[in-house]
Amino acid sequence: MLFISCKKETVTPTPTQTNNEFFVNFKLDGVQKSYKHTTCALNSGVSSTVSSYSDIFNMDSNGYFYIVGIGITMDKDSLLGSDLLNLAGKTLPLNSDTSDYNLSFNYDDGVIDFGTGTNVFPTNFIKFNTVTYFKTVEEFGQKRKHYIATGNFNAKVVHNTPMNVTDGSFKLIFTESF
Repeated sequence: MLFISCKKETVTPTPTQTNNEFFVNFKLDGVQKSYKHTTCALNSGVSSTVSSYSDIFNMDSNGYFYIVGIGITMDKDSLLGSDLLNLAGKTLPLNSDTSDYNLSFNYDDGVIDFGTGTNVFPTNFIKFNTVTYFKTVEEFGQKRKHYIATGNFNAKVVHNTPMNVTDGSFKLIFTESF
């Protein structure tokens, strides 16, 4: 029997934070892309693996909705705060089952939903510089901890042809999933 649970939640930082803006910045084939917002859309789920996705989702000045973010999947039944804190200081491959963490970079600019390219480590990676506790929220009677992560990345995406994502940086929220 397979049980799947997904929860999308928008998290807004408390006004007491000094820098309450989340962002994902990168160059797409040399062209600078910058996405920021005061909230993150969080998705988590459990099936045969567990996942936590953090995206910035908003409308640009042309009226297009964009989604950009990072996903974490693990081959276990829960993703706890200790798993997230353990990411600090680690540089890991993208879209790989060679590590405990399978990481993905997600990008849809409102016109094109870019697919995942062939990502070769160590050229393409996600590095988590910091992971810090943010707050605890209650969802459906369960308390989940949220963590703010900062880091850098390079990736390959595809739209008709492979494209390079370079000089990436992020500040996003991730949530426990169980």
